[in-house]
Amino acid sequence: PASVQAGRRLHANCMRFVQPGIVREDFGIAQDRHIRPTFFYSECVLSYIDADRVDDFVGYLNKKFNLAFLFDYEMYNPNDRFGQLMVKNFELRGCPLVGIQKYPDLASQHERYVKAGFKHTE
Repeated sequence: PASVQAGRRLHANCMRFVQPGIVREDFGIAQDRHIRPTFFYSECVLSYIDADRVDDFVGYLNKKFNLAFLFDYEMYNPNDRFGQLMVKNFELRGCPLVGIQKYPDLASQHERYVKAGFKHTE
C-alpha cells in the first residue's frame, strides 16, 4: 500500500517473497518512479532471508532505479560469543538468521553492496 504526503510516496513491501532471479517488477511503484531518487529502508530484515535472495534483490535495486539509496541496519558478528547466543536464540524461536553467515561482519557487508554495484557504502 502507498501513502502520499506532499508529493512523496511511501510503499511498504514484504521481503519474504523475494526469490533468486525473480524480483517483482512493479513493487507497487508507477513506471516513472524508477527515474526518481528512491530511498529503501531495511531494519533487521535481511539476516532472516537467504543471502542469495538478498544479493539478487540488492542488485535489482541498483540496476532498476536511476538513483537508489539503501539504508540497511542489520545484525552482524554471528561468531563472537554474543553473536553465537543471538543466532541460537533466534533459531530456538523458529526464526533462524539464515542469511547472517555469508556476510558476518561490516567488511563483508560493504563488499556485498559494492559487488551489487553501489558506488558508495558506509
